[in-house]
This record gives sequence, C-alpha cells and structure tokens, in this order.
Amino acid sequence: MRCVVERKFKLNPIACSFELAKEVNGRIQLFPFGWFYPQDGREGAFYVGDSNGYQLADEINQLGIELMIDYEHQTLFIAENGKGNPAAGWIVRAEYISGEGLFADVRWTSKAATEIKDGVYRYISPLFLADASGTVIKVLNAALTNRPALHNLAEAVAMSAQFSHFLEPNEDKTKMKELLIKLFGLSAQATDDEITTKLTALSAAKGDSQVALSDVYAELAKEQGQVVALTAKVNNPDPAKFVALSDLQAVQTELNQIKQQMNDKERDALIQ
Repeated sequence: MRCVVERKFKLNPIACSFELAKEVNGRIQLFPFGWFYPQDGREGAFYVGDSNGYQLADEINQLGIELMIDYEHQTLFIAENGKGNPAAGWIVRAEYISGEGLFADVRWTSKAATEIKDGVYRYISPLFLADASGTVIKVLNAALTNRPALHNLAEAVAMSAQFSHFLEPNEDKTKMKELLIKLFGLSAQATDDEITTKLTALSAAKGDSQVALSDVYAELAKEQGQVVALTAKVNNPDPAKFVALSDLQAVQTELNQIKQQMNDKERDALIQ
C-alpha cells in the first residue's frame, strides 16, 4: 500500500494504492481496517474503523449513481491533458465490515477485467478526503493505476470541476501568505517564489533594515486574533495617511513592539 499526501487544504486529498488480486471476482478492498500508513517515506497515517466505516459505505450507496473507477485518476486531469476519460469499472455497492475494512462490489468493463487478469494494471487507488487527524471522511472515486506515487493531487483536485467544491483551503497558510503580501507590498497574486525572494532579501539586509528580521517572524507567529487585527488595520487605512511611507512606518512601529522570537530552525524554514 502506498499513499500520496497533500497538505494544502484542511481536508486533504489522498490517493492510496492497494495491490489487486488477479482473480477478478467483482469485489475489491478499498481500505483496510484500522490505521494504515504510507510506505514511500511520506508522513501521515489514515484511519478507517467502526466510527467512520459504516458512514463511508452508506454515502457511496446513497449517491444515486454508481461511483466510477477510471484509469490513472484521469478524471482529475481532463482539463490539463485534454484526454478522454474511459471507465474501467463502476462501484455498484460498498460494504464496511468491522475488523476487515471497506469493500466495494465492482462491475468491471470487459477490457479492464482482462487487463487485471493479465497483470496490465496492478493497483486499485481510492481517492479520498481525510481530516487533520487522518480519519477518512469521504471517498471521491478510485482508479486502476501502475503509479502508486502520484504528485500534485491537491492542484489536480482543485482544478477538477467534479471535485473542487469538496476542498477547503487551509486558512492558516492562506492568512500567513496574505500577511506577507501586505508586509512586502506585493500584488495579491504574488507567487511563493516572489515572497521567498523578499524574505531572502530582507535576511541579507537585516543589518541596515529598520524592521528586524526576527520581528517579522514574530509577527507571523502571533496568535490568529492578533494577525487578524493587524490585517484589518492594513485593509482599512486612514485616508489622511494613505501614503506608502507612512504605511510602512506604521507597520514598522507595530512590528518593533513585538517581543516574541522564533528559533533558528523556524526562521530558516520560512526563508527557504
């Protein structure tokens, strides 16, 4: 079993791959019982048990349509590569069995059934959402695959018209990025590389800068309520003082009042 984990959203899109039995009998195991772990060195563990397994099966069975099994998660990449999206099979019923895991009865296409028997495809890869604790909360679809380690799943899911509405952006990371954009006077569309460039430049010039680098990090490390307060102030400037220099001085004054320091490890992580 192998999993790919993305952490850009509060509900993380995950793809795990489980080896298929070559005997195509119409039933596959989507998830084992209990905790399961990535085997490719990635962090994280995921859970299916009595607390969520029955609900996962019920949600699949109550969809009103059969859940599609595609090839190589092509459903996620239609907009990107423009290729077709043939079905390998359809999940006609799901069943959770306590102590064993979540299973699905599948009606394979004749082509997919032959490919599984002949070993053309080796893995079944359910795509699912998990919360921060690793608990599986929703099955999106599944795929036949020979690539247990897929990349950029979060971006692919976000671009997919079928699944994007399931994702909730990670507000903490979003707010931190917004704050950095305001602090450095960047455009709202600034990329991570542009922000990193500004941080690196500030690090190099910190000896001459009126804004101590450690104060910038301390500002980012404040409690969320304080960050929101500063953001609100920047978003609602006094028209009488709507001058770039005064804005900068106001931010510098507030930053210089902050005493919290971050350790070298955290500092290096932000600069990188």
